Amino acid sequence: MTYESVGDLFADAGFSVKAVAIFKNVVGITRRHRVAGAEQLVLRVLRKLARLYDLLGMSAESQKAHAAADEAEKVLGRKPGFE
Repeated sequence: MTYESVGDLFADAGFSVKAVAIFKNVVGITRRHRVAGAEQLVLRVLRKLARLYDLLGMSAESQKAHAAADEAEKVLGRKPGFE
């Protein structure tokens, strides 16, 4: 079981705040340790974070997560905004 899957379980069970905390840790750890080939993971988790922030009414945080995901898309050579 991965941290991402644990975050998914919390989100699916309605524990959005806990899911946000886990997903933020996934992004932070992945970036801090410069995990090779993890760009797809970071992008996927940032999109999940943005959706959770929307659900929680945290529009400023949602915008930041969407912007970070768009940057990750550019790194991957894809058009921002498409999942």
